[in-house]
Amino acid sequence: MSSIFDRCCCALRRRKKPKETERRLKANDRPYNEQYRYTDNYIKTSKYNMFSFVPKNLFEQFQRLANAYFIILMILQLIPQISSLTPLTTILPLIAVLAVTAGKDGIDDLLIPWISSIAWYSTAIPLFFVLFVSAVKDGYDDIQRHRSDNQVNNRISYVVRDGKLEEEKWMNVKVGDIIRMENDHFVAADLMLLSTSEPHGLCYVETAELDGETNLKARQALPETAEMGDSLEQIGKFRAEVTCESPNNNLNRFDGRMVTAGQTLPIDNEKMLLRGCILRNTRWCYGLVIFAGRDTKLMMNSGKTKFKRTSLDRFLNVLIMGIVLFLLSMCLICSILCGVWEYTTGKEFQGYLKWDDTIVPGPPGEKGFKQIVVIA
Repeated sequence: MSSIFDRCCCALRRRKKPKETERRLKANDRPYNEQYRYTDNYIKTSKYNMFSFVPKNLFEQFQRLANAYFIILMILQLIPQISSLTPLTTILPLIAVLAVTAGKDGIDDLLIPWISSIAWYSTAIPLFFVLFVSAVKDGYDDIQRHRSDNQVNNRISYVVRDGKLEEEKWMNVKVGDIIRMENDHFVAADLMLLSTSEPHGLCYVETAELDGETNLKARQALPETAEMGDSLEQIGKFRAEVTCESPNNNLNRFDGRMVTAGQTLPIDNEKMLLRGCILRNTRWCYGLVIFAGRDTKLMMNSGKTKFKRTSLDRFLNVLIMGIVLFLLSMCLICSILCGVWEYTTGKEFQGYLKWDDTIVPGPPGEKGFKQIVVIA
């Protein structure tokens, strides 16, 4: 058993990726690049999967303090000794807070003969209805994200391998690959521009998905790589080592250098094509993948899908906290005053109104301080 545990620990340690301070890669050399365990080009913007949906969604919904407040209220109503609420006194404020529609009222009318004697149902049914509707909406939104992710991950790109173009899904593109793009195609990853169909290695991109600007921006390849043109033989044999900054979300800066044929050449942002750009007015171009998948600047800026919270939600959270604090302070004050009164005066009236033995334990006739505390 211990040996199995040790093997699992070793495997986990091997999978753990060290923090990246700079990126080093070689063009057309997958075995070399794989030793750094760079992320592939697969992206994921959805929040849930089949197993995490229920617990994760409930956790997010109970970040709304109104839902947490009513679930606690429902639990308290399950204790008959302390529950003094009726269905009417519970359902009216709940309708006011959560704005339950006429459809819920119709369901309540159908169920009222069955639940008229069970107070906690009057809180549970509207609460579960609200949670269910919110979960359905969140689930639908996440299904749309899954579909969008699948569509993007399964787009086709053309990768240069051994002097030939091979079709490859976007999610299978790796760091160090050289890919070919054509006019009006989306850029699959963060690329260093190598050569284009235009004179002087120029190409034009639309960056609306990155910065909202629809004006075309010009990018230019290095003269040393632009001369390769559309020659698959030269591009397939191209060898270079690139050293650059680690993945970050700065769209306007890139710092790196490329060593090829004994020359060290600088790489700046004008040589880069970022994921999310669209190639315009350029028949074709070739680019070397520098960052892929979640390491691209587009994904670094998008961040994780967060739980949406409106200003009304924030206001309700503050309001619910105020209500809870007020109720706690009132309960504390009333409990102290009740305990003092029972200890000094109330215990003398046990001959007329006895304490409930199911709530206040102890031998008959005993009037100890512990019993007074339980009553309070």
